[in-house]
Amino acid sequence: MEDKNMAERPMFTPNPEEPIAETPEAVSYLGVRLPKAQNAEGIFVPRKKNFTDFIYDEFALKLQRDIAVAFSLDQPLFIEGGTSIGKTRAIREMCSRLGWEVHYANLNYGADEGKLMGKPMPNTQRRTPEDPEYVYWLGKISSGLVPEEGKIKVIVLDEIGAAMPENLITLHEILDAMKNGEPVDLTEWGNGIVQIDPKRVRIVALTNPPGKGYFGRKPIDPALLRRFVYKKAPSELPTQTFSERTQSMFGLRPKVTETPLKEFLLSRDMRLLPEQLQEIPGIKGILDKYAEFHKGAKELVKNRQVGADQPQPFTFDDMEEPRRILDFIMAFYNGDINETFQTALRYYYANKLDSEVDKAKLEELIRHVEYIPPQNVSQRRGFERGTTTLTEARQETPEALMPEGDAWRKVLGENVEIAPLPSVVTPEVRRNLERLGFELRFIPKLDIGTVDDLKKKGVVRHLDELQERYPGWRRYESLSDTERGDHSVGRNLEDRYWRQVKDGDIDHPQLPGVWVAVESMPKLSYGKSYKKTPVSDKMGLSDRFNVSWSDAQAAIQKAKRGILSEAGLPSSLDVRMLETLEWNLLANREGWGATNTYEWTNTEYRRDGESCRVLAGHSVSGGAANVGWARPGGSFVSIGFRLAVVLSPIKRKQCDPLSYF
Repeated sequence: MEDKNMAERPMFTPNPEEPIAETPEAVSYLGVRLPKAQNAEGIFVPRKKNFTDFIYDEFALKLQRDIAVAFSLDQPLFIEGGTSIGKTRAIREMCSRLGWEVHYANLNYGADEGKLMGKPMPNTQRRTPEDPEYVYWLGKISSGLVPEEGKIKVIVLDEIGAAMPENLITLHEILDAMKNGEPVDLTEWGNGIVQIDPKRVRIVALTNPPGKGYFGRKPIDPALLRRFVYKKAPSELPTQTFSERTQSMFGLRPKVTETPLKEFLLSRDMRLLPEQLQEIPGIKGILDKYAEFHKGAKELVKNRQVGADQPQPFTFDDMEEPRRILDFIMAFYNGDINETFQTALRYYYANKLDSEVDKAKLEELIRHVEYIPPQNVSQRRGFERGTTTLTEARQETPEALMPEGDAWRKVLGENVEIAPLPSVVTPEVRRNLERLGFELRFIPKLDIGTVDDLKKKGVVRHLDELQERYPGWRRYESLSDTERGDHSVGRNLEDRYWRQVKDGDIDHPQLPGVWVAVESMPKLSYGKSYKKTPVSDKMGLSDRFNVSWSDAQAAIQKAKRGILSEAGLPSSLDVRMLETLEWNLLANREGWGATNTYEWTNTEYRRDGESCRVLAGHSVSGGAANVGWARPGGSFVSIGFRLAVVLSPIKRKQCDPLSYF
């Protein structure tokens, strides 16, 4: 029986440089995972070779992500946008990867109902009187409704704004049958009663904006539109998108755009159970605020304060919107109910609006739909962490008051030797460091073997032996779902870090036993800002987020002399970001893995001759165990960093910060 307190980990760690992640079983579009069809054969499956020139720019990636959300939730999607912005091609490209069939039906005024839904045809194979005189031919829509073993089908209803009224009436019945899991009666067209499997049929309606230079396009009846998730796409490509896409065509830009982590939306491995919803802290309060938001959003539309210049009438439906929000939360809840709920509101409400001014008005209402936990009570409790956890307490407790040996015994489950504090750390230096925002920590010398040991034993065996040696520092992949969500449970770095070490893409870590002064500010949740410190002023940075590794490294080198001088330390000491394994050990101790952001580390990851930097720590993807990597020149709103002063003289490889720009 499934543990109701389960907190699962997404199937992959988002990588800004790989916005589309493909496995043999699934494809993820900016984190939204869709299953591949078991049977990808047939003439209706688009061929991959036709999309070798597809450009995955920011516009296309966000469009495919939004399409994937509706597909993953079995929700019919209606996209209104200009011609040639890539609506149909984006869908076909997705289906070529997924092995899904595309059943394309153009609903313009010339579309015969029989071509769409099917009709009886003379049986050209009739040989005897017993053979039927007529056979029934499947239409372009009905062929997508009929279930076939192992196949997933997408029905594309193009130019729905130019459809005949009788064709639209038929759609009402089909959409209602899909939503309610009921069969649809196609007897009138000779296809009998068809039981539609909503998991294997997706419907997307496309149209150009009514009027606005598009001849023959009419607004859709609101009674039909409410049955779809409505996305208002631009009437033409944004100027920047056109420019970047053209440059990609000419080979001046990569075809795949590096995408900020904030644009990713991670599918859960398993949907929440209904009873788990009740255990999310603050859920009742946030639903009360949602009710106020929904009423306010409807008033904005009614009073023509938003959407006034959109020729397609729409509303925020009292029945459909809450049901869709519920489906979204169950599929994408990431441990932060505020972030997840507000993302859902932007998807189902703000996506209906055209102008940025209108979206800004709605955003003001969206921001108020939040749960503010009582002081000293974690927002992330509930089914993920039933009570205030040790990790939260660790971020609030001055660890310098605990003897280092006791602190590391709690983390590692084993005694470690603590070296004497270096003689340069006088009481005055210690006070200076604290004033600058640093706290003293000893990073212990651990027996982690060598790269040859790793190659000989393999990653799993090597990590299992480390766990036997240090029982509190557990192999991440051995943790249960509940333990993975409880960030007070100690964890080593995930297997894939050690695989890269084994393969030589990351240098084998060194833990010689070293005293450091590390910045003590908490690692913050997404959307917040790091506390400003004297060190931040010396680096000339207003915040630690949205700073590339290269810029951070340059700022550290700029501030290094001033930091050491003000602390009263020798100028020969090193000031740097933590190495990844150092970060992991301290994150287990300090609770840095409990928030949904990353921090840069000093560790290099080499990929195909290119130098990247390792980032660590997203709570949804493993917390202290989590690693990813990105180009050092990229800046992201969810990646911050912190400094450490290395107080023990050690030999380490130096790097030129300017070489990473």
